[in-house]
Amino acid sequence: MDFPRKRLLVLGAGTAGTMIVNRLRRRLDPGDWEITVVDRDDVHPYQPGFLLLPFGSGGRQDLTRSRHAQIDDGITFITGEVHRVDPVEQCVTLWDERMLSYDYLVIASGTEPRPDQTPGMLGPEWRHTIFDFYSLEGTWPLPTRCPG
Repeated sequence: MDFPRKRLLVLGAGTAGTMIVNRLRRRLDPGDWEITVVDRDDVHPYQPGFLLLPFGSGGRQDLTRSRHAQIDDGITFITGEVHRVDPVEQCVTLWDERMLSYDYLVIASGTEPRPDQTPGMLGPEWRHTIFDFYSLEGTWPLPTRCPG
């Protein structure tokens, strides 16, 4: 008797999501498991490298790669933004109305900087003399003048 394959759905193809799906693809029988990973785009930034940009080490082109190229064969990669997770129906709906069913769900969506949560961060000096190193945009362009 053939049993349906179990469906693992991972939301987020950053470092954590990519490590999860690649490691599980090697450990789980492909005949028994269907593995899918979803992310909003196909651009994986190498966040630790953001700290090097202001000091002239490397360039923007050195800090991004295709998410899909980092994922092992046998894993489905879907580009789309998550609209809703329904744990009762075990279904994720994307904003374009595609629906993805799952048996197991991993949410590895990462974090997003919130400078608006720190008083004074988003004033007139934001990205002129005040920078963040959590996004590619936050490290670029480099300051063009020295303060004071």
